[in-house]
Amino acid sequence: MITVTEDIFKRYLACLDRGSSELDLYDGAHRCPICSQNIDNCDHMLPDLEQFFALRKVDTSNTGNPKDSVGANKSPLSPVSRRVIHELGLAMLEGECQYWRHNYRASKVRAMVYIDALERHISAWVEGQDIDPKSGLSHLVKAMACLMIIRDAQLFESLTDDRPPAQADPNWMDGYNDRALAIVRSTEHLVRGAYTESNRGEWPGMSAALNDGPIRRTV
Repeated sequence: MITVTEDIFKRYLACLDRGSSELDLYDGAHRCPICSQNIDNCDHMLPDLEQFFALRKVDTSNTGNPKDSVGANKSPLSPVSRRVIHELGLAMLEGECQYWRHNYRASKVRAMVYIDALERHISAWVEGQDIDPKSGLSHLVKAMACLMIIRDAQLFESLTDDRPPAQADPNWMDGYNDRALAIVRSTEHLVRGAYTESNRGEWPGMSAALNDGPIRRTV
């Protein structure tokens, strides 16, 4: 992996200016903006986030636009997928047609009502149903709309916080994470796998391989 220099980073920014998104440029299915190779076959990878944001603060006064050095460090929307935003807009339009626009600002909304709706959409998607049959929209987009309403109502102070009483230890998840890590480490000598939709054709062979019990690693 090479060091991402200021020159390389400026060429990366130039690609962004031409309309490409950060994620598109650095997705495995796309070309590197620097060497034009598939990103899987080149070394022009983004550095860690600290270096990335440090590079965003470089002096860009020689780019011809004196506002670049200021604007590059302001709250951006460019990293957000416009297509997903428009899908979210459709979900919000559906709600507007039924309950009127911004009803969640004009009237109090209960947080857990939308959390329950969010989890129904997520559960349906996880269990294999991609599209919400009622709206024709992705369950993921419907879930996003639930979160957007909760957050907007929270900012507008129209959210009724009806969550259950808080746990005495706000960091209780850390304990479960530690236990999960202990389980993983205790079974490092075994081969891990998963039955998924993408490997459905391999299920018989996978099951046969486990006939004699867990598979031990050979290395």
